[in-house]
Amino acid sequence: MVMLVPIEFFLVGFGSINNCIWLPHQTWEWLALVIISKPESHIKYAAKVGVNLATFDSKCELEKIKKWHPKCALLMRIQVPETSGAAFLFGSKFGALPEEIVPLLQAAQAAELNVVGVSFHIGSRAINYHAFEEAILAAKTTFETAAQLGIPKMHIINIGGGFTSGPKFTEAASAVKVALQKYFPTGPTTGLKIMAEPGRFFANEPFTLATSILGKRIRNEIKEYWINDGMSGSMNYLKYDHDDVICTPLANYGNNDVITRKGLKTSDSTVFGPTCDPADTVLEGYPLPDLQVNDWLVFHNMGAYTSSRGNDFNGFETSAIPTYLANSDKITAQLGLPKMHIVDIGGGFTSGPKFAEAASAVKVALQKYFPNGHASGLKIMAEPGRFIANEPFTLATSILGKRIRNEIKEYWINDGMSGSMNYLKYDHDDVICTPLANHGSNYVITCKGLKTTDSTVFGPACDPDDTVLEGYPLPDLQVNDWLVIHNMGAYTSSRGNDFNGFKTSAIPTYVGNSDKS
Repeated sequence: MVMLVPIEFFLVGFGSINNCIWLPHQTWEWLALVIISKPESHIKYAAKVGVNLATFDSKCELEKIKKWHPKCALLMRIQVPETSGAAFLFGSKFGALPEEIVPLLQAAQAAELNVVGVSFHIGSRAINYHAFEEAILAAKTTFETAAQLGIPKMHIINIGGGFTSGPKFTEAASAVKVALQKYFPTGPTTGLKIMAEPGRFFANEPFTLATSILGKRIRNEIKEYWINDGMSGSMNYLKYDHDDVICTPLANYGNNDVITRKGLKTSDSTVFGPTCDPADTVLEGYPLPDLQVNDWLVFHNMGAYTSSRGNDFNGFETSAIPTYLANSDKITAQLGLPKMHIVDIGGGFTSGPKFAEAASAVKVALQKYFPNGHASGLKIMAEPGRFIANEPFTLATSILGKRIRNEIKEYWINDGMSGSMNYLKYDHDDVICTPLANHGSNYVITCKGLKTTDSTVFGPACDPDDTVLEGYPLPDLQVNDWLVIHNMGAYTSSRGNDFNGFKTSAIPTYVGNSDKS
């Protein structure tokens, strides 16, 4: 029944294109490749399967489309005033500036590419919908500019997405309607097509997530709970969306018999996710009644940007999270259990002088507090995963697109903050990056020693937070050159997800011998 009305699907690459293969072919006119800086392989694939509408905001993108999909119709993504008060704004990453519109239209004209409309996004979860009037006015101005340049009449406006349900959606719809009537009064009779991206509106409210309480602790009169999903799984949206949590506690009486805990006395509580990550804290100071292990916390409005951005960090799969319990050493001793003989000193070790310093500190402390440890069978365990894994792995990323804005060179690469680069959010580590020029046939040369300028590097996803580097000194690079990022073995791809169809798991691995090379 869905296909009885025209529904467009906005695609970002291989993954989302393949997700729409099931559609009747006559509906493919409604498929649009909306990611701004596209891998050349994705453009070629779109041409092969018949996705014939795409967006652009730079000359670099026009050159790639001209080369690989010259018959593709185009929407120019424009940057609009950021007055919506949205939780998520996109202008830093996407959209042609007003002064760039004429040169880009002229470049498309010279390349004999067909620009059929305009795309914009006022931001996700906006609160001031007057921004739609400003954006639609900017679209009208772009239409008029194109007409003055002799470009065939444009007929598509994509008004973006980020819509929430309820009264706010009605308010947004009213603002759009008024602005369209004001600036495109003859639109309905002249074939003007309005597109939108209401994924959040459709997906968010229908989905509810039930999490099980794995553990409980009372510390300084604060009740602390562990649940079987967290910030690396479905709850990751709290980092990106900054949304309010709606949570219902349920008591578990077995045999699938649960009862609401609403109405009971509450106290400020903390809720942790299951992983070995201190940042995996879902709720702090949240009013909850007294709950027990195997009770439930039910989270509402969990359909948008939740499990799609989750990963399997620490082995907790987003769709199948196991349960674990633990007791503190102090409680174990008070219970009179047999003499303990293992000390796990944890991990997080880095290589180089810092490792030697840490090893020395551990050795001194063990000799001081466990002087007979070796003779009495004391076992020392550690978790040196980072130490072993980090330095041996190097990530080579390919440059997909390039734009110069306010004299700042901006590049798009084929991995980002939802993939291997996510460690920048968690680890706050310094990036060590080597640029390489690609001369074809697997022949590359280093760009070290060349003049550099402060540059910005974006990941490939349709997410303004997918910004890998800002103000990073790089030489002048081109599409298909490489940025090689070092020390990428720990907490990188293991925490990545497949957001927007860019699969971290699809990154090929090559084993080499650095000593020989």
